[in-house]
Amino acid sequence: MDRVVDLMPAVGLNPGTELPGLEVGPFTLTDFVRWAAYQENWLRIHYDRAYATQRVHGADCIQSGHHRTALLTRMITDWLGTRGRLVRLAVRHTAPVFPGDSIRCRGRIRSSTLGGGEMVVELDISAVTTDARLVSEGTAVVGIASPAPGERRREQR
Repeated sequence: MDRVVDLMPAVGLNPGTELPGLEVGPFTLTDFVRWAAYQENWLRIHYDRAYATQRVHGADCIQSGHHRTALLTRMITDWLGTRGRLVRLAVRHTAPVFPGDSIRCRGRIRSSTLGGGEMVVELDISAVTTDARLVSEGTAVVGIASPAPGERRREQR
């Protein structure tokens, strides 16, 4: 059965609104090796425990920052679905992630404005380990198609 819905209230683009988070982990060395191979990142710190232990003051291998960036991107695009697009992403990695760690990716709407036929939404994003270490933070901008005033869209039920 079809029903007609007004998209704008359903979107919930108010500043302060939390995005559904993404929890991933616990990570294994295999996860790190797989990701390093996928991106052709042959830095030994991502897969060679003996090397990493010598280079990181006794710590284990570390996760590639690009892996966390991909997980933050996934959180955003899972939230957007097919209704929008990722326009800009800036991420800074603040601490390492080790085998055995789990992270929670989080996002919050900073602002939303109508422009150029779409809602332009600015997000604050972060990744935190289960022991509350901030490991990545950044911002993103997404565009969400906006219906014309009074326009409605059919939704499958």
